[in-house]
Amino acid sequence: MASQIDQQATSKPIINLARGYSKICSEINQLDDIELKQFLQSHSKSQDGCKEVLRKRSKQCIPIHGSVKQNLTPEYLLVLDFECTCDNPKPLGFRHEIIEFPIVLLNTRTLKIEAEFHSYCRPIVNPILTRFCLDFTGITQVTVNSAPTFAELLPLVNKWVFENVVEKKLSFAFATDGPWDFAKFLYPQCAFSHLSYPGYAKAWVNVRKHFSNYYGLRGGITFMLECLGKKFVGEPHSGIDDAKNLSCIVVQMLEDGACLVRMRVLVIIAFVVCEIVVLFGTHKKIYIYCNDLD
Repeated sequence: MASQIDQQATSKPIINLARGYSKICSEINQLDDIELKQFLQSHSKSQDGCKEVLRKRSKQCIPIHGSVKQNLTPEYLLVLDFECTCDNPKPLGFRHEIIEFPIVLLNTRTLKIEAEFHSYCRPIVNPILTRFCLDFTGITQVTVNSAPTFAELLPLVNKWVFENVVEKKLSFAFATDGPWDFAKFLYPQCAFSHLSYPGYAKAWVNVRKHFSNYYGLRGGITFMLECLGKKFVGEPHSGIDDAKNLSCIVVQMLEDGACLVRMRVLVIIAFVVCEIVVLFGTHKKIYIYCNDLD
């Protein structure tokens, strides 16, 4: 069956787009793992990943006559993954503070990492890291004690972003694993640090949601890597390692034909919800983020 589909997909362009494309997609859905890999190999595509990923990748090989796919992904993605103060169980009114600020600058055209920003950050509200936080993140007390505060660090981040993308007039967006880095961590951190929230962080690429929409699979960084047939490199919950592995996921998604666009977020509402929890110790189920609204 694989050779039959391969012949259809590589012959003359499909004229009846709805009928022809749907028929080929239906036949791809009937292939087993070995047949999918044979089909992808014949198109010089990666054969790594679970069946859902292989099916999606295979369908991207089908030519559609008269269709021009517009690439709306920004030229650069600034892939980010914060590490913050934490405890388990979480005390009532506990306020998370950013303690690691990593950014990986990914060129979405060449699929290469061109630069990195990485700094630890000294917490103010809870300056002593809990045992849970030390074990979970691998960040030591000595490391944060010698690091700049968030108020000192954010201007350095803004300067780095300006010099690497804004000044060069490149299209860019931040990319994170879900809405939490900005809505739950960065926005409250800027508020209680009495700093303006960066304009470039009001909308971002939600990699987890794009992955779910594109492949029909939803989970965190390790889960997404496993779905793509890849392994986590480095230490989990190390911010810089998480950012690099998230970049690896983004690269494969782009190679598979995904378009990663920014999603507008109502971070102010999310922040208000966070503040209710901090001030009144409301149950965690109140966290209903108004994220990814077009």
